[in-house]
Amino acid sequence: MTDLFLQGSFTSSDGKPITRLWIDDVCGRAQELFVTVTLDTHYANIYLDGRLRRSFSVSTRADNISGTVFIGHSASSVGPWSGNVARLAVLDGTLDASEIGRRFLQWTSARHLDKDFEHRGTAYEFGDPSYLSTGAEDPESDLIVPKVFRLSKPRVLEWPDQFNRSVVFDAVVNIAGFIPFGLCTCLCLRLWTGWSIPRCVGTTILVGGAVSMTIELLQVLLPTRNSSLADLVTNILGAAIGARAATIREWEERQNVASFL
Repeated sequence: MTDLFLQGSFTSSDGKPITRLWIDDVCGRAQELFVTVTLDTHYANIYLDGRLRRSFSVSTRADNISGTVFIGHSASSVGPWSGNVARLAVLDGTLDASEIGRRFLQWTSARHLDKDFEHRGTAYEFGDPSYLSTGAEDPESDLIVPKVFRLSKPRVLEWPDQFNRSVVFDAVVNIAGFIPFGLCTCLCLRLWTGWSIPRCVGTTILVGGAVSMTIELLQVLLPTRNSSLADLVTNILGAAIGARAATIREWEERQNVASFL
């Protein structure tokens, strides 16, 4: 995974919720990144190595900026975080572009940042993966890193935030995976019940939808899986294609007989 994702709870300027901030294709190189995120009542800006790389228009109150921050290289991957964090600071105050650039240059040259007396907050230093220490500015703000991460809020039948190659690939796999299901189910219904073709096709689609819905709802309970509305739709589409393929030959034979008569 090469993308950088930061997750929070914001509202865009048009009133739609924004739950993820992202930058495409920045984690594919084995090099250190200096990431700075600034948030005010109008914009969430993401700086990489001291330079502004992406800006999101948001709407929030200055007295209501709080919550939990998540950072990672994928929004849906089941693999573990593959990077290392050297330092993390959460600051209250205004950071402009020049100050962010100065901090970046100081960190790259000295691997150290001077104590910030102008911005209230807490800094965390990571000496090694098993050692954490909190900044002296606010010793009550302990950093907790759990051994196992779980979703803070289960997402049920979530629609993808953005369409990329991964979403398209998943859609193709879901359709292809349910075509055999629809084909076999429709053939069995036609053979065992003697129902009409439309009834067999309709029942197959309903059964495929029920099976897919069960799978997506069960995935809410699994921390490494996502409950996706897109998966439900594409699974149903695959079942419909399979059901239609199961009856197309019989349908064509009936049409030929009708034409002959």
